[in-house]
Amino acid sequence: MIQSFQLWNNKKPLGAMFFSSLILGAGLSFGNLYFFHVLLLLVISLISIRKEYRETLWVIAKKPLNLIIFSIFFWFLLSCLWSENKTYALVYVAQYFLGIMAILIVQFFVEDKSSFIFYKNKVLYPLFLLIILLSLLEIFTSFRWPISSLSYHNDWFGRENIVMNILKTERINGYIDSSPTVFFWNPNNLAVFLCLFLPFLSKRSWLNVFLFVTTIFVIYNTGSRLTIISLGLVLVIICLFKFSNFRFIGYFVISLMFPIIFFPNSTIAIKANEPIERIIGVNLIPIFGFNFTRKNSMLEQNDNSKTIRKQLYKQGLQDIMESKLLGVGAGNAEWYNFKRKEQTQNITSVHFYWLELIINGGIIVLLLLGYYFLIIARDLYILRNNEITIAIATAIMIFSLAVISMSSAHYFLPYYGFLGLLHAWINCNQKIA
Repeated sequence: MIQSFQLWNNKKPLGAMFFSSLILGAGLSFGNLYFFHVLLLLVISLISIRKEYRETLWVIAKKPLNLIIFSIFFWFLLSCLWSENKTYALVYVAQYFLGIMAILIVQFFVEDKSSFIFYKNKVLYPLFLLIILLSLLEIFTSFRWPISSLSYHNDWFGRENIVMNILKTERINGYIDSSPTVFFWNPNNLAVFLCLFLPFLSKRSWLNVFLFVTTIFVIYNTGSRLTIISLGLVLVIICLFKFSNFRFIGYFVISLMFPIIFFPNSTIAIKANEPIERIIGVNLIPIFGFNFTRKNSMLEQNDNSKTIRKQLYKQGLQDIMESKLLGVGAGNAEWYNFKRKEQTQNITSVHFYWLELIINGGIIVLLLLGYYFLIIARDLYILRNNEITIAIATAIMIFSLAVISMSSAHYFLPYYGFLGLLHAWINCNQKIA
């Protein structure tokens, strides 16, 4: 029966479907059931039936990088013993396990360099173009992907329609009309995905220049301030080591300044200016003479946001110390903040992914993560003269700075797809060596 299953005899079509399900994530789902979950169950079932594929997956699982992420998983699983809220802990562990399986299955499909190039060019690139197109539609038209937190119709797909509830108390129509989400549920997750793909547009061509500038434009419209700052910072760092990449800084600055100068009253101009205000506390648009006014409360809101984040960080560090550096347990950083939500205006996410990992897992997770990225840095350095390696390293740097909350990493399927490709790229090159 399996031999007659054509999709399985030729792994690439099934692999393409699996990659697509990772990118679509919540964008193709009903309630908490994603197309990814269905496809993952199918792939694992087919692998378990064929002996050679079971053996291949076992060999993949024993790779050093995969062993480290399994070690982190088992530590989180063990931490359920002292987690105050067992439900939060079990959900966290289950989500992490699904992520690990995604990483392993990606490596299973990406067997060599040719298959890596196939999935990058024939699957991920077309999906990236589709995401850019849909993002522009959401920015400039009333179109909205139905399964989105900002959609009026997400309740048709087993979701809670939070938009109408928010509109009852807040005036956020402009935000809803211009902030794209596409498949990623919220604007920040879209920005993070684009950051992971952007470095692969490094080849010199007019199409890539256009896509680079358009991608920056879409990221600005998501309002993800940290992503914008991270992109600029990493591009400057790259230019310091490789002057030929200086053109990317030019693209970045042009993408930022064009809407500010020519469309000073647009949403994009507002959002592009906000990161600078938050850093230096000064509204730059009136200084440069643009015909644009802002509410005086903006800086007060910015100050309040900073105060809340500082409080979250302070509480998190205190929780780590009180746990004797073992961590509060899987997923319980959010639970602890939920209990103290009156101190942070009902915000429960730490809004710093790496710190939240350490709050949950303590010093053990910190050491394992450090070892994990040390091995990655070593392996990528060996392959440093390869264009794909440079793109992957750049994406890692941007992501590590831009990622804000657990929703943009721990619960974000494209993140695990990227890690799977990273592991696969290292594996492919080690085979050749």
